[in-house]
Amino acid sequence: MGKKELIESLEREGGEKVHSLWEEAEKEAEALRAESRERLKRLGEELDASRAQRKAESESRALGEASGRVRDLTLDAESEAEARLREAAVSLLEGLRGKGYARTFRALAREVPEFAWERVTVNPRDAETARELFPRAEVATDQGITGGLRAEAREGRILVDNTFEKRLERAWDGLLPALMEDLKNRL
Repeated sequence: MGKKELIESLEREGGEKVHSLWEEAEKEAEALRAESRERLKRLGEELDASRAQRKAESESRALGEASGRVRDLTLDAESEAEARLREAAVSLLEGLRGKGYARTFRALAREVPEFAWERVTVNPRDAETARELFPRAEVATDQGITGGLRAEAREGRILVDNTFEKRLERAWDGLLPALMEDLKNRL
């Protein structure tokens, strides 16, 4: 084999090797590009998932805050409504002093146990009847009592409060749910 043939043979082999190396490099580059595309796709999916999670968390926080605010506003409105209903109920107590009140006062006085009462406190309009019913007790008056009486003994250590106001206070927890329900139904 001559020099020329040797050079041609080397060129052919070199060309085939270069071609082979080039093909390998192309395959490797294509594999790397595919791997990069796959990584970019996964990163995009992860980013989308992360955004969706942050959005869901943000929405959840916002809904929680809104729910809390609604709850606070509802509680405030219910408290205000309860206070107004209580004021209205107290203001209606005066109406119980109408016709037949003398009989009501005597019935309330009979509910008080027999005892050596030292002091009986009543509305000023009931003082005379209280003196008649409790002749041994000091009769005091209080404009804050709409009706009924408060009896005390042993320097105030024994107390029976049978006033309209106290009876309303005792009944209030039972009355309030029905009043609130009625109020809600009217709105």
